[in-house]
Amino acid sequence: MSRTATPDAHPLAEAERIRIADELRSDLPCRDEDVWYDDMAFWDAMNGFDCFDPAGASFIRVYEHADSVAQVLQDWDGTLGTDRSVAFGSHWFVIGPRSAMPNLRSPRGAPQLESVSAAHPMTPTQDYLTTCIRFGAAEAQRFVRDPEGRVPDRKQYSTLFPAVTRAVHRAVGDLDPAGVTAVPDAERLLAALSAAGPSIKQACVGAAEATAGDVDTFGEANDAGR
Repeated sequence: MSRTATPDAHPLAEAERIRIADELRSDLPCRDEDVWYDDMAFWDAMNGFDCFDPAGASFIRVYEHADSVAQVLQDWDGTLGTDRSVAFGSHWFVIGPRSAMPNLRSPRGAPQLESVSAAHPMTPTQDYLTTCIRFGAAEAQRFVRDPEGRVPDRKQYSTLFPAVTRAVHRAVGDLDPAGVTAVPDAERLLAALSAAGPSIKQACVGAAEATAGDVDTFGEANDAGR
């Protein structure tokens, strides 16, 4: 996915993202957890955890590209309050109970920062890919619940994201069915489906290449419709 990014001197490979996420998780209260293999609502590659504990929930996110931290944190602003705070590094952030944050150590090679730079606007391609993976995530959840059902607005989405619906069904079909159906909470289903995220995002990249002329103006059209 790096070809869609703002130039980044030090993109993080998957193994590094997993290591950093594991180190952050080890410092947080985590009686139960969901593993995230990708971000199902944002274009960039991500690894992380949702930790559930009587002390409070914690959310660990580690991204391939440094710009993603500020961009994604904008969507989490409303979750912060007197009992919850955020810590971050150049490629990662943790949102969790304020009482747990003093125990959080900097991962090796990824120090905690005092501030995060202002978020850069997404490029039209990043905006397109973000909308595409969000469609893919919604379709993956629908497909698990009702695999024989009709895809809502199929013609519209087939035009906007060609071949992505088929890629979603194929990627979800490749997952361990027991691991998906055993999810105890519908709100936690998306984490179980996130292992399909890289395959869906690759299909989104292919769709972006197939509709290149439309992608160039996608961000402007999206902004106008908001």
